[in-house]
This record gives sequence, structure tokens and C-alpha cells, in this order.
Amino acid sequence: MNIPNLPTDNFYKFLSLAGLVTAIASFIIFNSESDKLDTDINDLRTSIVELEADKVYLESDSIDIARRVNSLSKIDSSLLSLNSDSITAAYFKANAENLKKDKNLREYFEFLFDNEEQINPEIFKIKKIMDEIKTQKKIMKELFLKESLIVRKNQILHRHLNKLKWTGIFFVVFFTAGIFIAIRGFSSWYKLVQKPSDEKLKFEIEAQRKK
Repeated sequence: MNIPNLPTDNFYKFLSLAGLVTAIASFIIFNSESDKLDTDINDLRTSIVELEADKVYLESDSIDIARRVNSLSKIDSSLLSLNSDSITAAYFKANAENLKKDKNLREYFEFLFDNEEQINPEIFKIKKIMDEIKTQKKIMKELFLKESLIVRKNQILHRHLNKLKWTGIFFVVFFTAGIFIAIRGFSSWYKLVQKPSDEKLKFEIEAQRKK
């Protein structure tokens, strides 16, 4: 007695196997994509936290510099507009021609250069303020860059989260559809193909026994 095998060319078998393959493939793809997205999302969140911490420190440094500048005594605002290294240098440029002729004037300016901070304490304050302002400008530039990076990384993070959400939705749809098709195909194959074949075989066996 030969029991028929599952027919390879049967439509219901093809349907059930196609559903099973769809379910397995969707699971594998979702698992691979979700792992990659989870890694990217965790990296982005870590990077954002680091940038936020840097931003806090930069803001604190900027406030400290502003406080130090304000703590300096008030000076003549016109002195801050000088582009030279010091006020003495400005006078030196104005008298450059006379220096070639007058030795005493050269010695006078040499004395001024050597002792300018003692002669005019405002010069030290100006240099200090200028240095602090340069540092603050650098910090503000870094702060702007950090803020821009945070915004950009948050945008990328939002896209990754959306992609993960839609990947999950597609997985549920295709996995559910694949399982449903597989069950429906095997069920139809059993009811319409295998069960009638089994009943026919049983009937033929009983008929052979009666003979």
C-alpha cells in the first residue's frame, strides 16, 4: 500500500509554503533592521547626551567670562577701539618719523614700552578684556556648533525612530499575512486534497478485503 506524498505541484501547497516563507523572511528582515536601527539610535542618543553636556559647560564658561569682564574696572571705551597691541604702540606709530632723528625720543619710547603697564594700568585691563572677549567669541562659536549638531542629530534620531516604527508595522503585517496564508493553504490542502485522498485509499482497502 502506497500512501501519496504531499503533491509538489498543488496550488494549496504552493500557497502554504509561500506564506511560510513570507513569515520567516519578514522575521529575519525585521530582526536585522531593528538591530541595526537600535544600534544607530543608541549611538545617536549617546552623542546627543555628550553634546548637551558640552553645551552646558560652554554656557557656564561663557557666563564666567562675562562675569570676569564686568568685574574689571570701567575704562575709557575709546581705548578699546585701538587695534595696536598697546596704547604706547599707537603713540609710537604717530612719532615714527621723529624717532629716526631724536635719540632721546627713542630712549623715551623704549622706557614706555618696558614700563607701559606700570605707567598706565589701563593697558593691562584692556589686554585682559581683549583676551577674555576673544575667548568668549571662541566659546560662542563652539556653542553654536554644538547646538547645530544637537538639532541635526535629533532630526536624524527622529527619522530613525520613524523608520523603526514603520519597520515594525510592516513586519507585523507581513508576518501575520504569511502565517494566515500558510495556515489557510495547509488547511485547504488537507481538506480538499489529503483528506479525500485518505478516504479514497481507505475505501479501496476495505473493498480489497471484501474480495
